Order: sequence, then structure tokens, then C-alpha cells
Amino acid sequence: RLRARLKELPDGQWQARQYMSVGDEVSRVCLTMTKRSDTLTFDFTGSSPQTRHSINCTKWASLGGLFAPLFPLLCYDITWNEGVIRPITMIAPAGTIVNCTRPAPVSVATVGAIQSVNNAACTTIGKMLNASEKYAREATAVWHANHFAVFLFGRNQHQRQAIGILTETFAGAGGARSFADGIEVGGEIPNPISRMANVETVENTFPIRYLFRRRMTDSGGAGQYRGGVGMELAFVPHDAPDGGIHYVVSGKGARFPMSEGLGAGLPGSPNAYIRIIDCHSNGTVPATPDQIGREMQPVDWGVFPLMGNDGLYVRWNGGGGYGDPLARPVEHVERDVRDGLVSPSAAAAVYGVVINESNGKADDSRTRTAREALRVARLQPTSVR
Repeated sequence: RLRARLKELPDGQWQARQYMSVGDEVSRVCLTMTKRSDTLTFDFTGSSPQTRHSINCTKWASLGGLFAPLFPLLCYDITWNEGVIRPITMIAPAGTIVNCTRPAPVSVATVGAIQSVNNAACTTIGKMLNASEKYAREATAVWHANHFAVFLFGRNQHQRQAIGILTETFAGAGGARSFADGIEVGGEIPNPISRMANVETVENTFPIRYLFRRRMTDSGGAGQYRGGVGMELAFVPHDAPDGGIHYVVSGKGARFPMSEGLGAGLPGSPNAYIRIIDCHSNGTVPATPDQIGREMQPVDWGVFPLMGNDGLYVRWNGGGGYGDPLARPVEHVERDVRDGLVSPSAAAAVYGVVINESNGKADDSRTRTAREALRVARLQPTSVR
């Protein structure tokens, strides 16, 4: 059944590239997917050498990573069994970040190279589907593409040692489809039952208090169809017998957007991890992170204290967009601004829709001018360094 479906899809090659950052080191996962007749080949030649950081993954982990989006995108109505695997070939050069050899560390692989393989496969499969008249409606931009791995550990308010991982990013964000926006906080495509813990559960396990946990404005990738938004959160120590706890940050970093768009759609926003020094929350919900404390320190790897008046701010990426943002209906941008999913500044700069502050409606004349200026700007030559 899978071979029959592949024969209905166009032959060709599609590429994707994912970047990861740990400290000053940047690694990449490169994928060329080739479809010929009733076979698919996933070639990761060109990916970075394995790294000293634990984001590497093994060959078999990469194989699982590419099947995670392949099953739901190509085999949604086919029983998932060994027969689905037979038409698929994977090339992953030994000694690379997607096929590491001993003694390479792999403890963060699940939210490291494996997820990047997952994202790259989702992109190439989406491009192939988008090239098919019959299956274009199955195409999707990348969903939530960068889990953060934030562990908390220390003595809690119940006088017990507590250790665990924040589950918020399992709430995810849906990638835009070829016919509709992505789902806000819409999970992740390889895990249809993903979910996050209640705030009350986390606060009962660890001596912390959330300042907020909410949908993140401007996190969804722009497009004719917008990617679903992710979320942001912040918390501080609370009722901690030792004055606070500690946390560990690991993963793929925060320098690069990873939820790729499709068909001219833009990527979702990148993650962010910010250590807040000297929080001055007075019971009100801050509108932006810089309103929370005296000093903001971006972090992306390591062990950090959450003591005294310090806090932690985290945001996670939205889904990728689909199609040209300038083709998005003006009334849809108006609705996004009204719902707090897109800021007025992004509406003007990215979508070319100028919103009147007085009534929340688009200024028709200024919007036409803004969209035409953005189209003209695209045609200007750019210098490449």
C-alpha cells in the first residue's frame, strides 16, 4: 500500500537543513530525500561530525526519527508494520551527528539530533506532498520543532528531594497546512497524545510559583496560513526550605528557528531560555520578560541556581507557516492581532497589514501601500557575505 502511494507521488529530490547550537558550537543536520518510483531514500550526507556534546544520536535513532513524521504523513490509513519500512532507505555516514560512534555522548539525543532528523524529514516529505495535486492537502509545515530539556532538582516544600523535567513543550504548536492555519499549542506531529502538566502539579512538586504561562505572541510562522503559536512561561522560587532550587538547561539551543515553513511560509520563532536576576514581580502579570527583573541573562546549556529573588523565563517555538504571508487575508491578520497571536508591529512588517490602534481594523490605503512596498523590496538585489 505504501509503494502504491509512492507511485502516485512525483519523482524528485527535496532538501532540508536543521541547525543546533550548544555554547559557541553550531552543528547541522542535512537531508536530501530522493523519491524514485515506489522507493524513498533519506540521505544525511553533509551533516556535521559528531560533537563532544550529548546531542548526538545513533544510526537507529535517526531511522526512528525519520519514521516519526513519515508514518502519520504517508501512512495515516496504512497499518504501521514492517512492510512500511521496506520501501525506505537511509544513508547516514558513520561518525556524524546522526550516526555517531563510540565514545560519543548521546544522553540528550531525543531532544537533540533525533528531533532535528524528525524536522528535516517532515520538511522534505511536506515538499513532496506539496508538489502533488492529489496529495497537496496532506502537506504540512514543521510542527513544534525544538523541545527544551529543563530539569529541576532540590528539596521541595514537603521536605523531600524532588527532581523532574518540565513538560511544557509537549504542548507543542501545530504547523500550518496547505489549507488551514496550524493549531495553537497543538502538540507535535510524531506524538498525537502529547500533553503538559498542570501548573498546580508542577507547583506541588517543586518549590516554585508561576508568574504566567500563556500563548506566545508572534511565535507562529507567518504565511498565507499561519503556524500555530507556542507558549511562554516564567516562575520564581516559592516556599523553598533551602532558599530555592537548581535547574539544568540542555537541548538544541536557542540561536536558530527550527520549525521550517513550507511553500514560502516562514519558520516559527526560536526557543529562548532567560535567567532573571532580582525579580520584582508585584503580583501583576508582566507583559514582557524585561518587565520581570533587573537583569536578563540568556542561557542555553548548563546548571543554574534558582535562588532568592531570581527567576526563569522560557518560551518555545511555534509551528512553521505555509504560503506567502502577503497572501494572507487582511481580515485574518486583523483577527490574529485582536486575539493577541500577532503583534501590530509584526502585522505591518511581515504581513503588510497596518492596524489602526483606535478600532483594531486594517487601514485599507496604508495596507495596500505597505504590501506593495514589501513586494518591491523582495525584488531588490541583496549582498551575500
